[in-house]
Amino acid sequence: MKISIKNKKLIAKNSKFSIYYYHLTEKNGEELENYLVVKPNIDAFNDSGKMVTGVVIAPVVDNKIGLIRIYRPALDAFLYEFPHGLIESGETIGYSALRELVEETGLSVDTRDFHQLGYITPDPGIVAARIQCYAALNCQYSKPIQHELGLSGLIFKSESEIERMILSSEIEDAITISVWHKLKLNFNAM
Repeated sequence: MKISIKNKKLIAKNSKFSIYYYHLTEKNGEELENYLVVKPNIDAFNDSGKMVTGVVIAPVVDNKIGLIRIYRPALDAFLYEFPHGLIESGETIGYSALRELVEETGLSVDTRDFHQLGYITPDPGIVAARIQCYAALNCQYSKPIQHELGLSGLIFKSESEIERMILSSEIEDAITISVWHKLKLNFNAM
């Protein structure tokens, strides 16, 4: 089954994202017009040549896991999440993750305690993005948290508290929940 992109129509663009309508065609003649795709405006590539557009970091201090509390306009709500963000022009993937960690939490980590956890695709049906996941173990406080619109703090929770928050939907961010499972699978309990 061969699917081709017959046409891409740019609908809107800002400094971070472009929104397209794709016109898709299948070898058997089926067509789908106006398929919505949201794409970050930056791509970095890992050593395997995979496109990566963002990073997410699970910070750990004294065996407790850090979460930021941040306002998300699309839901008009504050959510608990692992720090994450887009790669900026000229950055390596790892540098971007370390920058996001410092900016959103004020924490730093020794590179020996900074571990890749693989990738996630947040919503591959609509969003053209791949996110590199990291664990930042044994973090240290290094700087004040930088002001970011909607960022309202950093909390630390135990493994059991994180699991309770996921089960009760206090944590509902899919990126955070996915990375939590990657963290557990890679380190088999904190």
